[in-house]
Amino acid sequence: MKINNIAKIAVCVLGLLASSCDYLDVVPAEKASVDNTMDNYSQALGFLYECYRGVTIPVANDWAQGINQEIGQPLPGMALSDYSMTTDEWVMDDIQLNNNVLARALYSNTLSANNNFNTLKNYSIRLSMVFLFLEKLNTLGVPNGIVPESAATEWRAEAKFLIAFYHYCMLRRYGPIAIVENRVSMDAPISEFPGRMHYDYCVDWICKQLDEAAADLPAVRNGAETGRATSTICKALKARILLYAASPLFNGQFPYPNWTNKVETPGYGTELISRTYDQKKWVRAKEASEEALALALGEGDRELYYGSSSNESQDMIDKTFVPVDDVTDDFKRAVLRMRNVISAKPTEGNKEGIWALWNMASKPGDMRYRIVRNPVPKNASMLPQGFVYAYGTVSATLATVLRFGTKNGYQPANDPSFPPESEWYRSAGYGDTDEACRSHIINLNKNREPRFYAWLSFDGGEFGTLLFNGQRPVYVNLLSADAQGYDPVNAPRDYCATGWPSQKWVNPKSNITLNGKENYFYAPRYYIRLAELYLNLAECNAELGNIDEALKYINIIRRRAGATELTARMVAASGKSIVEWARDERSVELYDEMHRYFDVRRWCQGELLGYGKRMGLNAHVANPTFEEFNKPMSINLGHVYSWGDRMYLHPIDAQELYSNPQFVQSPGY
Repeated sequence: MKINNIAKIAVCVLGLLASSCDYLDVVPAEKASVDNTMDNYSQALGFLYECYRGVTIPVANDWAQGINQEIGQPLPGMALSDYSMTTDEWVMDDIQLNNNVLARALYSNTLSANNNFNTLKNYSIRLSMVFLFLEKLNTLGVPNGIVPESAATEWRAEAKFLIAFYHYCMLRRYGPIAIVENRVSMDAPISEFPGRMHYDYCVDWICKQLDEAAADLPAVRNGAETGRATSTICKALKARILLYAASPLFNGQFPYPNWTNKVETPGYGTELISRTYDQKKWVRAKEASEEALALALGEGDRELYYGSSSNESQDMIDKTFVPVDDVTDDFKRAVLRMRNVISAKPTEGNKEGIWALWNMASKPGDMRYRIVRNPVPKNASMLPQGFVYAYGTVSATLATVLRFGTKNGYQPANDPSFPPESEWYRSAGYGDTDEACRSHIINLNKNREPRFYAWLSFDGGEFGTLLFNGQRPVYVNLLSADAQGYDPVNAPRDYCATGWPSQKWVNPKSNITLNGKENYFYAPRYYIRLAELYLNLAECNAELGNIDEALKYINIIRRRAGATELTARMVAASGKSIVEWARDERSVELYDEMHRYFDVRRWCQGELLGYGKRMGLNAHVANPTFEEFNKPMSINLGHVYSWGDRMYLHPIDAQELYSNPQFVQSPGY
């Protein structure tokens, strides 16, 4: 990376400091130069907040890669919907997905040294900003009495956390990275530029920074400080990093075993990724997850969300329909609870967020791309073509549908009481009501677990909780172009491409009136929530052969979700290993939370993302019959999906390679 230019770029970025405070509006209106960033306490605090910009700048909207106006580059922040849409979780309609340049490069295996978004450079700029902040804090802020030493100690810890975090963001994309420990002088010789270090060395270094930062940070923050670093965030991020490091891709199964470095890493030689399996990595990941969980449940004041009477009222329960035999209010309450687990606020009893940013809450664009088309009838809307601002284009794949459990706790393919696959796409036998097309419901969508009905929708089912005029859910009809189905005339690019509209991020309180007015309630961006730590421990224990412990943590998550608990007998009868069950539970609970992209890669399951692997129903047909619609098929829609093992890591930009001869390119590029 061209480190000798990073300091210069960071100075330019600081010119925008006056208008870019993300937590508190404390920065004076005038432009700030590097020399007066510590003129007063508010200015110094604003500089600290500027260091968080790599975290807090949201993408332009939920589906497209935004542009960082400061440097004219794509944003390096954590909103990874671009990545999510390239996995086997969900797809968009053909036009929307093909319009996304980053997504297209990711799913078509066309990233290269000359065709990438160089997030390496962007995070390097962020690192330089943090180092500059520390320099000015220690030479101006504290010596001049502007920042008390008590505050400076905490700020230094926050800076150390951000240094670790930005390194982690590079690590998960590029694998072995260069460790940047300080701001390199602009006249430094090329020989001082850092090269890639062994992956395990990078992991150890980042974890050390997180441990040191945690020692001087509070365990929890509330109010205006929500989103700033805490010791709980540090330990939870460390647990995730060590989980990744223990996973097959970085623990003996990397597909390019002969990939080596130009320079040696102390203790590792020129090797960049371990070629042999080490069980101790799973032990270390387990211990880190246990430490993080204990802190979160203790000083961190975190707990799983179990609902509230206001969010899951009896009126809402009464208005909720799910096609489950002998359904109870408790089952429907669980459905509503899991819809609220993302969007319920701390003031509503939701303390599950370990790291959540409310200033990055979902925006109208996010909601519109998830809410089904025509949520109110065309003849009720003031718009001539109906309510065109709801697109319903985020669509769960069949693979996602099959990972969700049945009401018996199995998956459809291994539940002895569930209809066989030959009957999945047949009518479940419901009759229509005056408003809802219940006869459209198929067996595959009947008798599923609460999370299935909380986060997915389907033909004949419901979308939202009070979305229709604030009174009831929207009744979904995917067989009609005038309702939610494919309409090649009026909405050729806005439709559900698979037959399963996704509603994970749609706040249950959101509604659209009959005259088209949007009343949206939003959810924050969850970077880490408590459920992840339980799932980390389930996976670690499964990999270590501790079946009872793995089941314990899986069932903590299932119990909260209102799903049937998993037993050792069920695991044995299913024909799936406990490791597979732990991975699937993670994929269900963390569905559409920006995990799947990296999980599939660290598990070395990239082949799941190849051509023809994304399946759905025959939804790309106008006004189909029931039989035409309910045919499982490959959902390609003109997308050139392709997988190659080089896609496990991102390529280094050609300019970075030219500027720093110490770097070696990622294998396969």
